[in-house]
Amino acid sequence: MDLRKLRHAVMLARFLNFTKAAEALNLTQSALTRSIQALESECQVRLFDRTRNMVAVTAVGREFLRSAETMLRNEAELSNMLMHAANGDGGRIALGMAPLAARTLLAPLMSEMIGKPGFHANITTGSPKRLLALLVDEALEICVCTAHTAPANAPYSGILLAHFPLGIVVRKNHPIAHLDKVTPEDLEPFPLLRTRSTELDDNATSTLHLGPRKQPALTVEDYDILMRVAAHSDAVWITSPVSAREGLENGTLTHIPISWLEQDVEIPMTAYFLKHRTLSPLAQSILDRMIVLCGEMDHVRASARS
Repeated sequence: MDLRKLRHAVMLARFLNFTKAAEALNLTQSALTRSIQALESECQVRLFDRTRNMVAVTAVGREFLRSAETMLRNEAELSNMLMHAANGDGGRIALGMAPLAARTLLAPLMSEMIGKPGFHANITTGSPKRLLALLVDEALEICVCTAHTAPANAPYSGILLAHFPLGIVVRKNHPIAHLDKVTPEDLEPFPLLRTRSTELDDNATSTLHLGPRKQPALTVEDYDILMRVAAHSDAVWITSPVSAREGLENGTLTHIPISWLEQDVEIPMTAYFLKHRTLSPLAQSILDRMIVLCGEMDHVRASARS
């Protein structure tokens, strides 16, 4: 059905006068008359009763106009949504984020996006294995997680966003905080904290040479809980310092480098998306913004080291 004719009918119902309605629509009175006649012919019902001195909406016309107004509102909302979606500043998106990525990127990213017209994001957090499976199933448009070696036939590709340094976080005045050099043996007496397959993979303890018998005492995907537990116990938290920034800044926590390894340990954070698929303008906008945010964080860390 021609939306232009629906607008003409709605405007005529508003003024109940062909001359005034035609002026409001920037039409001639004869053009408006022909449009209403064509609409009535298409609908095979009379929408308006008119005489030389009077225009009135018929009973079926009132029902018709209620539906017509709904269609016109939906059309306006759709046009508005498409306009903002095309600009990359509105619409719906499903994102996946490993807890470390969510911890560092989600708040500044969503703070910028949340006020965009029609914007809605559904965020799923979890392990890289889970997020990549959801990406392949097209339940996510982008997922951000630790980098891994993808099989040659993987249906997704990735863009490296940042390298997050890995270290040891403990409470202020922890027994190991005063040691000149910390060894894996120094960690053995203390409970181990970690997130669930986030910064570290399932073989994290062997990767960090903590010993195969050193299993986490607490595994939870909540950094606020981990910070509080670390700040009020002798637990040792293997994590990126950026995930414990608040505790490090207020002095309740201390960061200790992993000094027993020959080189610094870093966690590569990568944004993955499906190959041969076009990202929505909103997804591309979010990806571009994440690249900028990670670049800013890398710059801050580089300045702190120099």
